[in-house]
Amino acid sequence: MNRLHARYPFLDGAREAVETADIDLVELIETGSPAVDRGRERLEAGLSEGHTGTPRRSTRIELLSYPIARVLVSLLDDPIATDTYARAEAATARERLEADLDSDQELRSVTDHDLSVNSLLTEFGLAADVTVTDDGFLMDVSRYLSLSQSLEGEQWRLVNRALDAGQVPIDRTELLALLEEAVAERVSEGLPLPVPDAIAGRLEEERASLQAMLASPAVELGFDTVTPTKFPPCMQALLERAQSGEAIEPPGQFALVGFLAGTDLDADAICDLAGGGLDRETVDYQLAHLRGSHGVEYVPPDCAVMDEYGLCVNRDDRCDRIDHPAEYYRAALTED
Repeated sequence: MNRLHARYPFLDGAREAVETADIDLVELIETGSPAVDRGRERLEAGLSEGHTGTPRRSTRIELLSYPIARVLVSLLDDPIATDTYARAEAATARERLEADLDSDQELRSVTDHDLSVNSLLTEFGLAADVTVTDDGFLMDVSRYLSLSQSLEGEQWRLVNRALDAGQVPIDRTELLALLEEAVAERVSEGLPLPVPDAIAGRLEEERASLQAMLASPAVELGFDTVTPTKFPPCMQALLERAQSGEAIEPPGQFALVGFLAGTDLDADAICDLAGGGLDRETVDYQLAHLRGSHGVEYVPPDCAVMDEYGLCVNRDDRCDRIDHPAEYYRAALTED
């Protein structure tokens, strides 16, 4: 197992490395391997933030967390969650490729194994469909259409491209965008996996935690006013941490943005309220999901999930009567 495989775990070589190591997944889970926690974090960040979270230093843990995440998303058995996760893996891969790819179109060595544009094209079966030119690349129109169909923007429409002899000219940035689509297809292949009962049972706690992020019609959201002094204690604490510039862990940011999404605040207003302590790109991504306009639709975590993540703090008497931070706020607005 090497660093290249840990950075790009969807590569054929990475899968072969795991197979060669003869890893027993049941044993890995039973022994409480850190790869299980990292796998849950990987999927959690994928569903809530659009990337795979903070990588571990250990290449073994990082690589093994990928098959664990695939098992966990299979247990959720939700097509939209699967697509959202696959796209998060692909977005992370593209970000890493942009960092690793130099001006000579070769990947700088991230281990003792180098990866080039040509080997990437071969990896995804694109070698015969893409030609490197002095100005960029030419891609076979059929492959271009299959990879670009989900991309947004008029520039991707074939009518707006300079099609010549069945090939579409693309630049480096566009090639990476199309490779991102290829990665998403690779990650989603075979999902959901058939998961043996022995593994499913041992991952039930992780599955339930992730399931709690998905939308539930039982929680009534939507507030006409934003009064931070009436926020539940947990949200006041998270807001104060953000305003002080403290880095908030992903579950905490998701909970705070999810709670604020129940108001009419847009991304700019949420970031302003937090004093700039929230990552704007992540806020945009989370709002798109929380308001049901992109992919999986979520609701902010309930009190049980907040407690599980250690985010339930400064409880008061009202906390004993409610099960969700939104319920607390609604009661505070009407009772006080």
